[in-house]
Amino acid sequence: MAKLLRLVMEPTIKLVNEQKGMAGMNKMKIKLPNGLYLTAEQSSDPTYPYEIYVGITDDNGTWIQDLVIIGHDYHFENDGGYKPVWDEGLHVYVYGNENDEDYTEEFNVGFWKEEDDV
Repeated sequence: MAKLLRLVMEPTIKLVNEQKGMAGMNKMKIKLPNGLYLTAEQSSDPTYPYEIYVGITDDNGTWIQDLVIIGHDYHFENDGGYKPVWDEGLHVYVYGNENDEDYTEEFNVGFWKEEDDV
């Protein structure tokens, strides 16, 4: 019974490949029924190593459409520098309009912390 249940519950999406992308960063692609790929790729910008980009790519790996950026929260000091200062939590930028290159929704997500048992 457990084997049958596992077979029914396993995802039907097939992972196409997992490879090192630009600058040695991680990349994952899932082939979609329309021949395009749902692609997740770690940022190749050394300033933002804690971001992952999810979007649509074609057979050649050309990025066609942004879907979401998820990354560690940060801010910049008022000293004119460009080095981020890492905050607690994550930011999520959602690109909900296929005709616009700017994100349409922004979410801030805190890190879950287990409460101490009192």
